Amino acid sequence: MNKFFSRGVITPLLFTFIILLFPYSSVTHSQHNSSNTVKINILSKHLILLKQNKTGEMKFNLPAGTVIRYDYSEFFSNSLKIQYSDEMYNIFAGNRHLNFKKCVIYSDSNNALCRIKIDDEERIYPLPLEITHEKGTLKIFIYDSQEQYAADSASAELGYIKPEKTEALQALALAIHGRCRIDSLIKKHPDSHFCDLTCCQTYKGRSGLPPVSGPYINTSASRCGLFFHSSSGGRLFTDSVFNSEKREVKPPADIIYSENLLLSRKLHRSWSASIGADELSSIICSGKNMQMYGVDYNPENEIIYLHTDKGITAVAPEEFRLKINRKKGWNFIKSNNYSVKFNNTEFHFTGSGLGHCTGISLDGALQLAEKGYSRYEILEHYYPDLKYLQSGKAERSYQYVTYNIHNGNIIDASTGPSLLKRKIPCGSLFKLFTVIYLASERTDLFFNYTYKCSEVNPPPLPEHCWDKKGHDQTDIRSAIYNSCNIYFASLYDKINQDDFRKWFNRFVKSRGISMNLPETKSSKEWSELLAGLNFSTAISVGDIIKLSMYIHTPHSAISPETSAVISGALKKTFTEGTAKPAKTNNEAGIEPASISTELWGKTGTMIAGTNSHHSYGLFTGGYNDTGIIVILRKGKGTDAAHLALSLLKKNSGNPAGI
Repeated sequence: MNKFFSRGVITPLLFTFIILLFPYSSVTHSQHNSSNTVKINILSKHLILLKQNKTGEMKFNLPAGTVIRYDYSEFFSNSLKIQYSDEMYNIFAGNRHLNFKKCVIYSDSNNALCRIKIDDEERIYPLPLEITHEKGTLKIFIYDSQEQYAADSASAELGYIKPEKTEALQALALAIHGRCRIDSLIKKHPDSHFCDLTCCQTYKGRSGLPPVSGPYINTSASRCGLFFHSSSGGRLFTDSVFNSEKREVKPPADIIYSENLLLSRKLHRSWSASIGADELSSIICSGKNMQMYGVDYNPENEIIYLHTDKGITAVAPEEFRLKINRKKGWNFIKSNNYSVKFNNTEFHFTGSGLGHCTGISLDGALQLAEKGYSRYEILEHYYPDLKYLQSGKAERSYQYVTYNIHNGNIIDASTGPSLLKRKIPCGSLFKLFTVIYLASERTDLFFNYTYKCSEVNPPPLPEHCWDKKGHDQTDIRSAIYNSCNIYFASLYDKINQDDFRKWFNRFVKSRGISMNLPETKSSKEWSELLAGLNFSTAISVGDIIKLSMYIHTPHSAISPETSAVISGALKKTFTEGTAKPAKTNNEAGIEPASISTELWGKTGTMIAGTNSHHSYGLFTGGYNDTGIIVILRKGKGTDAAHLALSLLKKNSGNPAGI
């Protein structure tokens, strides 16, 4: 239709007729009628400031070919200006004063963007803009996909994020993407899904980030509102802080247990506030003719009891906090993590943190990201038992990295550079240290020692191997590819602890590996350490790379003969060992005949986590010149190995070649 307008051949009557043929919604909503689209009320704060004469005019720069349409008018314009004078908003397109109740600014070009300068910052918004002007109130709306809005809103919340912390931004984006699909959260506004103020999610238009990608949170299986806040001050709350009933479930702990590290304490470590009893009564009991003389608050219960001259009243902590802050300032009572004392005339609050303290702590998320945790582990730290969907199918969270096995250069990674700093218990990967020790220091045991792994084994060995049937008579080869706990544990009285520890310290130092061996106070603990069953022995992903590179190309301390034994055993992991596909229920869909003889690796299963314990699958190995490490949450070493195989196939570009 626009090309006919540009030729100037339409009469006024015909123009009106064409407008009537094309209903208002057919043009303006064709670009955003998807259930995947969100409607956002933008620049609401700035329109208020404009009305209060605290800021100048607002001017949008529009791309060439932009159409402005309202009532029965439609014309091209490359600018839109909003002013406030004579107690009303005035909108101009060029020199044309626009008078309307509803206006749409759109372009037929794909992905058309408009620009506006706000406080020396240029903001970019997608077209179309939808503007309503009724009863002296002006509102501006835009539409965008849930995925793009989630990425842009997360960026607005966090601001600039260093590359090593980007997983925190991605975690927040996934949470916001989930919030876009929770009815109770998107129906709070009568005319939009979200506004651009902090009460929803901060939004400043396009951030330059790509849309957030899946796997996405399965909101149908989630019981929480996917809330987020600035800093927990070390204590998290459940959704019950928003109602006047006691909590039903215990909130997660904002801690990394393995490091005894209390998270989210960097911001607002300590704050205090005081308010007179009369003033607090006037705020909380407004219009009720009541006098307060006590506030009973135990954060453990997540409920406040007000003691007044009319009795005791239960109040939601967040309602109590917001009522005060609306009068005293948004951060007067900074968080719900506080204690309160009363001295007959004044209430004194002492606490830490910032925000309602429910859901993701942005401060803690950044700390977790910096330590190498993935976006999904950050989410599950704050929202336990989340489930994910990818293309409609259930998906587990994992991390991986591929690298050049000869020089350690990174080829591909699921997350940013902090992944290399990510620490995880060694699990059965520790057996590789035991193997290297035997190969370099105790070749007598390496070549000659065997042990029968039985259904029941005598102490101080573990009673059962991971395979309760046992592995029968086992030598170093089968012990490696079967990851036999009993074989390695049985070396407890064959290997001198002091000798092993001295060798270990020399070895890790020579390879640039940062690890310390824990103390072992009994033969049982020593046997568990050798077998990789001491989960306090942690290793970083970067150090797993160094260990794997050494295994692939060992130092001269290991003879070619012993190296060949180790290499041959690791290649049997997929064909005879812990990663061998099951004949039945082979979820990985791996055909044993298709597995290359050049594929090698070691599996591990361990218990790990930040604030709750889960099974993790761990795999390190490689194919030809490519090494790979996979960490699979809520999985086993076998699952991690199969995932590694599928990733290697995908990245090789030749699925049949592995």
